[in-house]
Amino acid sequence: MSQQPARRDVAAELAKKTAGVTRKLQ
Repeated sequence: MSQQPARRDVAAELAKKTAGVTRKLQ
């Protein structure tokens, strides 16, 4: 259960990275 928050953090970081890549592509 303590892995959920960590996974959420990773997802947030991945989303941020994806947003940065999309911004660079645009």
